[in-house]
Amino acid sequence: MINLTDPPTQGDLLSETNAILHANDGVLVVVDCVEGVNAQSEAVLRHALMARMKPVLFINRVDHAMTVYMLKKEEVYRCFRWIIDQVNTIISSYKDGALGDVQVSVRKGTVVFGSGLDGWAFALTQFAEKYAQKFNVDAEKLADRLWGDRYFGPVSKLWNKTGIDSANGQPIERSFNMFVLHPIYKLFDCVLNKTMDDVTILLEKVGVPLTPSEKELERRQLLKVAMKRFLPAEAVLLEMMATHLPSPAKAQKYRAEFFYEGPFDDPYAESIRTSDPEGSLPDNVSKVAPTDRNMASDLRALVEYMCMSRGKYGLIEGGLVLTTSAFSGIDAQCQERS
Repeated sequence: MINLTDPPTQGDLLSETNAILHANDGVLVVVDCVEGVNAQSEAVLRHALMARMKPVLFINRVDHAMTVYMLKKEEVYRCFRWIIDQVNTIISSYKDGALGDVQVSVRKGTVVFGSGLDGWAFALTQFAEKYAQKFNVDAEKLADRLWGDRYFGPVSKLWNKTGIDSANGQPIERSFNMFVLHPIYKLFDCVLNKTMDDVTILLEKVGVPLTPSEKELERRQLLKVAMKRFLPAEAVLLEMMATHLPSPAKAQKYRAEFFYEGPFDDPYAESIRTSDPEGSLPDNVSKVAPTDRNMASDLRALVEYMCMSRGKYGLIEGGLVLTTSAFSGIDAQCQERS
């Protein structure tokens, strides 16, 4: 199970963002394909790195770059490289031995491209595995050749770094554009511009059959349906986060000292650091939401809940959300009430 929180990115709400970061172990950085890393995204990323959270990257609105800005494949590739360089430049300014090397990498699978609105996404490793099965080659080696200045000559059938086919001296497409972006561009063009017979044939080839009712959809909606089935975002994003972001048990070993403000040798700190399910577990309030009751009443209910639970956690009715991250200071109030 993965719990996702969406922190505010407005500059005047960064304190609220910091509180939310205490309750998470990794960060999924979402960046617009054309606009790149804006000031708000950079601020949240920097706060996440200071909170010792490992990042992965989702480059969003790729469909917008293709259909609105009409970018060619090479231009889209250069946008991808530009954004990845931006993110890694920010990451490289934070040196933390506990985190290690957390720069994002297309080859390692910590970068995903797609459209959050339309629900489709892909990773380089995903295409590498498909082609590896088809051509009976090693997927990891193929992934290395599908990114960067690597080219495949369609006539010579050889890989090179020059961009020229050695068999006829003609310029050739970058391998990423040829093997990854070309199928997506072809599907976009077919669905938006070709006849329904052509669309049906192409989608059946890629394993995306359409129902009779779907064939009646407006072309933009049909494209959304086709891309979501061809490259479902939930599958690739879940795999990236499950594979490359740490579990709570692993993350707390190096994160506990960041968000726990009490003595680091007390039972609470030890329980957090070891993720001991039987240990002492205070509560961390990451958000207090106003309700029809007054705030003072909410806070009293919070303290009473903590005094009663003493090691459990849950959801308080009225909008008080408690998480398993922790801070000290509740004992005194509990003693006052006892």
